Amino acid sequence: MSIAKELDRLGIEALWHSLVAVHALRVGGAATEAILADLPKRDPSWTLDLLDDLQMDERSVLYEYSLAHHDRQSRKSSGQFFTPDDVARFLAERAAAFPAGTWIDPCCGVGNLSYWLAAAQPEPASFVAERLVLVDRDPLALRIARALLATEFELDAAGYAAL
Repeated sequence: MSIAKELDRLGIEALWHSLVAVHALRVGGAATEAILADLPKRDPSWTLDLLDDLQMDERSVLYEYSLAHHDRQSRKSSGQFFTPDDVARFLAERAAAFPAGTWIDPCCGVGNLSYWLAAAQPEPASFVAERLVLVDRDPLALRIARALLATEFELDAAGYAAL
């Protein structure tokens, strides 16, 4: 299967809704139905969980590739640049020394930095559900970040909604 061909066939939004939906269904959990409700443009024939074997940074790279394939100029003009994994890990490690509080990821993309911030916490799920605020200009990236963080940290529907 070629991601480029699937992007051309479905479009970026339907492809990513499909990818995230299948992943959420495979992982399961209390937030699955809420996640699926946020992914209305998915292809019901899509059954392959391409996200399962990818780490968070690789998912970011796949999304970045999808944007570049879809419309390279738009990505550059809108200022969409992703935090490399080593930088995200470095920032998260340093942030762990800060006092507890609410964290805002103002350009969250698909959630790479937020993932590492949560992973560095003593209670990652409660951090994601109660102390993390995601913001991004790209509504698709924001939707993906919410779903991936909810599945990674096993949030329930209320935690997903709060995120």
